[in-house]
Amino acid sequence: MEALLKDKISTLFNINKIQIFNNNPFEVKEMRENAFKDFMKLDFPSEKTEAWKNTDLKKVLDRDYSFYFEPTEKNVDIEKVFQCEVPDFDTHIISLYNGWYVSRDKPLVKLPNGTIVGSFAKAMETYPELVLKHFNKYAKDNINGFNALNTACAQDGVFIYVPDGVETYKTIQMVKVLNKEDNLFVQNRNLVIVGKNSKLTLVHCEDSHNHKSSFNNTVTEVFLDEVAQLDQ
Repeated sequence: MEALLKDKISTLFNINKIQIFNNNPFEVKEMRENAFKDFMKLDFPSEKTEAWKNTDLKKVLDRDYSFYFEPTEKNVDIEKVFQCEVPDFDTHIISLYNGWYVSRDKPLVKLPNGTIVGSFAKAMETYPELVLKHFNKYAKDNINGFNALNTACAQDGVFIYVPDGVETYKTIQMVKVLNKEDNLFVQNRNLVIVGKNSKLTLVHCEDSHNHKSSFNNTVTEVFLDEVAQLDQ
């Protein structure tokens, strides 16, 4: 079944490149192509892989997963789906629903202090130079099959940029919700950039409503400039 999953991923990747690469700069498309070649060589980690020698992935890799290359739900009100039960916990919530960024306002918001938060896919389209400066610089594709698969296939995720000399006015809460009657194949890419002498407080929450199996492979790259601080 592991080989069958790999073959299915390979077929779907090659058939759906246009959607996967949608609005990506040329450099990113090239990175994705190379990352997929790395994944095909590296394959999934096994018990023979040093870092995974005590982890049996067979049950995960032997399941059949559903692949979606665009959001399947529109106008999701995340507050009706996810409720934070921590009393007096005031945060700026940014949310992913079944692998896609959702918001009541815009997919990407620039706050008054210059902080940018929102969809990774939209950030790649709107701020390509900023994203390219950091994307795929810290998660190495050629030594980890999961990283390579994520770089090749991820279509959305969370983007946070805090400019130099800024302390975010409130905690940013990343909420990831899975809520579908399918075994989802989800590849999210998060990129967090904190400028010089800046501070960000970040909380990450995950929630599954139907408790279905999922292939949930998330890669988060974080860049901290000089004297930058990230509290989690």
